[in-house]
This record gives sequence, C-alpha cells and structure tokens, in this order.
Amino acid sequence: MNIKNIRLLLLSISLILLQVTLFNNINLSNKINPMVYTILLFIYPLKEKKENALIYFFTIGIIIDIFMNTGGIHAFSLLTIAYSRVFFIRFILKKRDLDFLLFDIKKEPATRVIVYIFLMIFSHHHLVFLLEYFSLKNYSSIISQTFLTTILSAIIVIPSIYFFSRNRL
Repeated sequence: MNIKNIRLLLLSISLILLQVTLFNNINLSNKINPMVYTILLFIYPLKEKKENALIYFFTIGIIIDIFMNTGGIHAFSLLTIAYSRVFFIRFILKKRDLDFLLFDIKKEPATRVIVYIFLMIFSHHHLVFLLEYFSLKNYSSIISQTFLTTILSAIIVIPSIYFFSRNRL
C-alpha cells in the first residue's frame, strides 16, 4: 500500500464516520440531510481500474447502509453513479479516454466542474430517494427532497473537493 492509498482509506473512514454520526443527525425540515460521502466519487482517481473503483464504492455504500439500516440503497446508488462517472466526465467536461490519466478537477473550468458535481450528486440522491420511497405516487416529494438535499450536499462537497484535491490524494 502506498501513501496515496492510505490517505484515501483514512479519508473514506473519516467521511463514513462523519456521515453516520454527524450529518445523518442534521435534519432540515425533517427530510433534508447532506450526504457528504459523495465527495469520494470526485476524489477517487480515474486512472485506477474500473473493477477496483466499483468494489471500493460498493464497499463504502454497504458500510453506510449497515450503519443507516437502509438495505442496500446507498450501495446501489454509489455503485451506479461510480459506473456512470466516466460518462459524466465525457459528456460534461468533454474529456476522452486518454485524458483520464492526467485528469485534475482543479484544472477544469469552474462552471463545468460545478455542473458536473451538481449532476453527479443529483443523480445519486435521486436514486437514493427513488429507492427509499419505492413509489412514484409522491414523485413531486422525491424531486423536491432530491433537489434540496443536492443543494445542501453540493454546498459542502464543492469546497471539500478543492481542499482534498489540493492535497493530491
């Protein structure tokens, strides 16, 4: 294990602990709480093998599900978004496969990065709330909760990504 993997492991453990102890207890309007563990979607290196990334995100998701007693919702959502991460980068940030080896989120235009982060977080949260409600009867409630939670999460995630990517995980 090299120093970058150890830092990523420590960051993962810290974010999981922060999520389950602190951020899950922040309930605005009894529905909205930030999901800060999504920072890991942006911090995990793109140059790693896709299989390793999927195993990593599944493990993070299942650990959060165990602590939150949510039955696999977070594991499924994280795994789906982690799998789609390359698509988002190609579509929003206009990157090709060769660009992934040298990809640095800090070097991208701020507007594209914000759109990329917002859409990834929105997609993740939308999956979480769709699976949580498991019904389309209250779809307006799902959308409003997704949107508000995404905004709150993005307010925390965007500065955090720049802070952690500065330290070169």
